[in-house]
Amino acid sequence: MKKMHKTLWLVTMLVVGMAVFSAFYVSNAFGFAAAGDDFDHTATTVARHTVAAGISHSMAITSDGTLWTWGSNYFGQLGDGTTEDRLSPVPIMEDVFAVSAGRYHSVAIKNDGTLWVWGGNMQGQLGNGYATGWDDMTAHPTPIKLLDDIIAVSAGYAYTLAIKADGSLWGWGTGFAGQLASGRGVDVGSPVPIHIMDDVVHVTAARFHALAIRTDGSLWAWGRTFGHPTTTQWSHLLTPTWIMDNVIDASAGFAFTTAITADGTLWTWGDNVSGQLGHGNHRNQLRPRRVRDFGDAVALSAGHNHTLAIRADGSLWGWGSTVAGGLGESLLSTPLRPAHIMDDVVGVFAGEGNTLIIKADGSLWGLGGNWAGQLGDGTTQTHRTPIHILDDILIP
Repeated sequence: MKKMHKTLWLVTMLVVGMAVFSAFYVSNAFGFAAAGDDFDHTATTVARHTVAAGISHSMAITSDGTLWTWGSNYFGQLGDGTTEDRLSPVPIMEDVFAVSAGRYHSVAIKNDGTLWVWGGNMQGQLGNGYATGWDDMTAHPTPIKLLDDIIAVSAGYAYTLAIKADGSLWGWGTGFAGQLASGRGVDVGSPVPIHIMDDVVHVTAARFHALAIRTDGSLWAWGRTFGHPTTTQWSHLLTPTWIMDNVIDASAGFAFTTAITADGTLWTWGDNVSGQLGHGNHRNQLRPRRVRDFGDAVALSAGHNHTLAIRADGSLWGWGSTVAGGLGESLLSTPLRPAHIMDDVVGVFAGEGNTLIIKADGSLWGLGGNWAGQLGDGTTQTHRTPIHILDDILIP
């Protein structure tokens, strides 16, 4: 009955709000992933993700289940058994269904629902019972199995959030800004998974704050953020706090938040130093505000200080910072409102200053910052026009 209730809610939201939503998928700057169709899970997630754009490394899954990684590898976050940077994609494991990239660590879910982790563990973000601390930069370059029965995961700055098959949400790693929602104050972390909340179908972990969508479509936030109806300034939300209802997708940027409601409208709030909220100005927003004249949104991705969204017709739109070129050559000046970038897009993933794009034919493209080779073209050259990376990307 619980499975049926969750599934019916999601189906109703999608049919009423945007029937084509299931054809699109999107990630925030740190990525979101959901378990495979052959895993007998009891919760239906908003989306599953086969590409992740981290701060300086990237990951993608091809249709045969092979996971490819590239970019910075100082902490072993590429999972290839070394700490050597890779300027082009390298295969590291098979039978992978979904991935998520943190700042210095990576996570993946296999088709059997097992969760695998690797990379840096300074703050216990690998969840294996200990944290090395910043004085010990020991890398963990080989994937290790951590948990079973996982249906979704999101890797944040130095922490990780995961949803189990029963809809419970668990977190581990740093809690310096309240990211683990322990209710015990800031600077409370955990090197092992701790329970956060229940009835969760979607989770997003950013640097300072995190988001979750529950089975009833309500959006909850915690950590260092603003956007709560009673908040008038930046604050630490130490426990999951209600933000708004009727949400079908949400993405957290560096210090701002974005969400799509069931009617296809786009809402943004938080820091707006680069115009990343899309309201035509640089004023911060303490509460969710609708992005004017932008409807039919089916997917979105919040980067460091830039935002991208896909509409129902497959068109990709972007706004905010263009410093690193993550919005492309056509948007050299900072757009304060949504500006058209390209068409035939089914997935978009905003990183620190770069963007990864999946087109309808399954090809993966990248643009923007490339200082660590995170665009996978064999160079460290910035690209303001999309460059081809891989083909045959796994599409839900």
